Amino acid sequence: LVKLREMPPASGLHPARLLDGNDLKRAGFPPGPAFKAILDAIEDAQIEGLVTTAEDAMTLARTKLEALPRRPTKGSVP
Repeated sequence: LVKLREMPPASGLHPARLLDGNDLKRAGFPPGPAFKAILDAIEDAQIEGLVTTAEDAMTLARTKLEALPRRPTKGSVP
């Protein structure tokens, strides 16, 4: 899948994104470096035929976000 992602979009192997970073922000996701990993996971799932709608993509995004390690917030106990 990594090789597919590296191919130019003109190859036809990159599906149109079902979600983008703005969609994630509107859904309440905290902006940050995890966005790329989440969006890449959605694209991989689209290529595999596992995600076909924006709703499916958002469900996957939430699952991926929940699986990420939590960073301590200021004042929290580690």
